[in-house]
Amino acid sequence: IPQIVVSSYLQSQPYKLPLYRAIAFARTGVFFALGVAVAVIPPTSPWMVVTVFAIFAIYSLGTSVGALTFMSMIDTVIPQKRRGAFFAQRRFWGGLINLGAGALVGFLIETPSVQFPVNFAIIFGVAAVSMGLSLGAWSLLKEPYDHAAIAEHIPWQEQIKRGAQQLRDNAHYRTYVAVRFCIVLAQVAMPFYIVYAKEVLGISARMISVYITARTA
Repeated sequence: IPQIVVSSYLQSQPYKLPLYRAIAFARTGVFFALGVAVAVIPPTSPWMVVTVFAIFAIYSLGTSVGALTFMSMIDTVIPQKRRGAFFAQRRFWGGLINLGAGALVGFLIETPSVQFPVNFAIIFGVAAVSMGLSLGAWSLLKEPYDHAAIAEHIPWQEQIKRGAQQLRDNAHYRTYVAVRFCIVLAQVAMPFYIVYAKEVLGISARMISVYITARTA
């Protein structure tokens, strides 16, 4: 829903980078706030759960809008013939970094001298710094003028109608949406694997970090 609302505004902007920078700054700040909240709020306080859920909700909202801005910039910054190589390199180097991040998380979780919530505060702090460097690097791109930008503002209601029309008229798009829907539906069960492994199988926290690393690498 946020993407539909923002898309009408984004289509009228010849430069998407200013909005991307604002969202990147907000997402990085949210992760810093999460680390501070975990370090400051007592673990047994009910405000811990409320604060963490509120911060993650804000972060998820920023991610959904940021993804739309990011993909719009891909369309103007990277030539069509180079996009496959770009995403392949992004996944490859990102996977290598994830391996190192997983090792760091496992070390912090199982190190006796670094107890909860300090270890999780450090993890969120490192994630915020890494995210800031990544988003900051992308925001340094020189974005060309988007000549395909629509001068008039398109209401979000019209965007929904246009999307529904695409589903009716484009068979390839229908297939893509159906596949994406099935993938997202299958991922609903992912968090419960960790709960089952920890509470039923007795898997250590370090092994859980290994599982998450292997799944995202």
